[in-house]
Amino acid sequence: MARRMTLIVLTDFCCWVPIIILGFVSLAGARTDIQVYAWIAVFVLPLNSATNPVIYTLSTAPFLGNIRKRANRFRKSFIHSLTAETNHSYV
Repeated sequence: MARRMTLIVLTDFCCWVPIIILGFVSLAGARTDIQVYAWIAVFVLPLNSATNPVIYTLSTAPFLGNIRKRANRFRKSFIHSLTAETNHSYV
């Protein structure tokens, strides 16, 4: 649960950092082109909304359990195939 929350907070933070930086820059008195705000609002902020469903889905217990089962099954079959190949080797 802690990893899941850390990942969610980290992705939210990464998506909002450009807006926060631009806010501090404008408070300091620097002039920023309006197109910079538009590009960030159109391309950076929606990344947060796009990644959240993926994070919530990939971090659920049933999904992770299924992945672990498949990884163990693959590992066992891979090890079995390696030992089977070396037993029947003619070299």
